[in-house]
Amino acid sequence: MASLSEGHSIAPGAWAIPLNGLPRLTLNLPASASGRSELLISLVDEDGRLLAEARVSLVIQQQASVPPSFAAGEKERAPVPLPPRVDVPALTPADRESAQKLLVRGERDLELGNIAQARQFFLRAAQIGLAEGALMLAATYDPRELARFHSVSVQPNVAEARKWYLRAVELGAPEAAHKLATLGGN
Repeated sequence: MASLSEGHSIAPGAWAIPLNGLPRLTLNLPASASGRSELLISLVDEDGRLLAEARVSLVIQQQASVPPSFAAGEKERAPVPLPPRVDVPALTPADRESAQKLLVRGERDLELGNIAQARQFFLRAAQIGLAEGALMLAATYDPRELARFHSVSVQPNVAEARKWYLRAVELGAPEAAHKLATLGGN
């Protein structure tokens, strides 16, 4: 059974953790744990008002029970390094509100076919740290998504789409990983 090192359970699947417990917070999982879970992290004040919220995907790969064997004479391969972990600071309520307004303006321009202008609003929202901003910006470069917007004046750019889908994943948009996986080369 999973448990947290700090705080206490307030309902099935819900924990209350004081702010001063966050630096020491660990998730305790059984050794056999594997799979994917979507977590919703909410910051609330003493009166229960929502101050900030973030969604996170927790992916635990199943551990091999027996180490891999190597053919006679084959050397053990060095592990493939993982990309560096990116710590994304949580958005303040004011930043989130500002980024959401930029996202809405970008979506409005997108509907009107002003893709170049929409990109600027999405870019600013992504720079603030809004995952949806990075996701929408990537879509304006993705050849498949761009075709849906019926634009002839703006060209797709797979490299830019890939860059912004990656950023969207870093910022917490799990759906960006699927779009990234199906983006293709070029």
